[in-house]
Amino acid sequence: MGFILAKRLLHLRGQKDFITMKQFLLLLLCALLMPTVIFAQTEPEIDEFVYVDKEPVPVNLNEVRQSIEYPASAVEKGIEGTVVVRVLVDQEGHYVKHQLVKSVSPELDAAVVARVSDLEFEPALKNEISLMYWFNVPFPFRLVDEQVQALEDKIEELTEELDVNRDDYILWQRRGVVYNQMGNYESAIVDFTESLSVNPRKNKRKKPESYAYLFYAYYSRGISYTQMEAYEEAIEDFTSAIEIAGEMKGQDSTVTSTLHQAIWERGYVYALDEQYDLARTDLNRVLELSDTLDCQVYPLLADIGLAQDDFELLASTYTGLISCSPDEWNLYYSRGFYRSEIGEYDGAISDMEVVAEKTKSFPIQVAAYNRMAYCYIMQKNWDAAEFALMQALDLNAVNQLSHYYKGLLLEGQGKPDEACASVRKSLYFGLEGPEGDAAIEFLNERCGGWEE
Repeated sequence: MGFILAKRLLHLRGQKDFITMKQFLLLLLCALLMPTVIFAQTEPEIDEFVYVDKEPVPVNLNEVRQSIEYPASAVEKGIEGTVVVRVLVDQEGHYVKHQLVKSVSPELDAAVVARVSDLEFEPALKNEISLMYWFNVPFPFRLVDEQVQALEDKIEELTEELDVNRDDYILWQRRGVVYNQMGNYESAIVDFTESLSVNPRKNKRKKPESYAYLFYAYYSRGISYTQMEAYEEAIEDFTSAIEIAGEMKGQDSTVTSTLHQAIWERGYVYALDEQYDLARTDLNRVLELSDTLDCQVYPLLADIGLAQDDFELLASTYTGLISCSPDEWNLYYSRGFYRSEIGEYDGAISDMEVVAEKTKSFPIQVAAYNRMAYCYIMQKNWDAAEFALMQALDLNAVNQLSHYYKGLLLEGQGKPDEACASVRKSLYFGLEGPEGDAAIEFLNERCGGWEE
């Protein structure tokens, strides 16, 4: 503050006859010796705009955040989010009071409020004068951070136990699972391999549960190998797990339930490795053994059907997908499309009627009416095809596919000239792909050719 006043005095001295030299030197000395002062300021309202050159800067925010424990009740309920408090910072950078401006839950709010007064700041400044200022401070709570810390703590605990008992195959298995959850797949594979090496294996009299843990180790290691894209090793491990489950004489409910998942996992890896027939065998077996994994199986079967251009598989698979998500109207369109490709025209028309009625998307409605028209044309039901095309063209008068199908309809109605005009129009509007090629072939064979 003294230096600012001194600079001002030097400026004034340049103005003649304003002050005498003696007065100037005395004032300048006082200015240079003047300590920085904090002027009195009325406490601002919480929403009052206060112009400053520099807002407060928290100096111990990380320490305060780290001192706030994630409430166990919030973790159990899966609650996360960011609590925001508006803190009044005084002219010396101290906490004065606060107000909660963004609440997440009573547990998280209380955890923050209990520690917010520990905050310290560099104060707000205007013209190098410190001011009182309201400042928002966020306190994020992320379950992933809490979960990572919990997993790290579990690793440490299991490591201490393994230091005492290196032959405990269950401990190796458990630590491998935790490593897997953390995404440390290489360490997980090491632990699962160690669990297998110290497992008493088929010695059921001494350790009846050991055979089950043999299954778990192979299954878990297969998952880790899958994540590392080591598909051959993963398939080998899943196969070993499935064989062990089949050999077990006693009924282990956890192994029985996990067996279906192991078969699914192997089918998944077969698909990733483009061994589609083996993948289909495993996935169909899962559908036979359990209905709890159906909604995991159907999407994978759909991917296989696309990879193999198997429209029959796709049509049946989309029936399964619809059972999992009956309100997804796009699924009905896909099933209807594949039904039409294999000649199930009545079923395809039924699906497209559902889509046209339920969807709110004009492009999808147009596509549904076009596919309905195609099916009716294949059935030579000209009136129904004409009505469907009228619906499509009412929604989009320049739709290329509609005009192509209209050309097919007109030909079926015995109107060759109009058919040629409509097919030409479809190409003028930009029809491409297989239908575009078919349109050009149509014009070359029936209409004297096509010129762009």
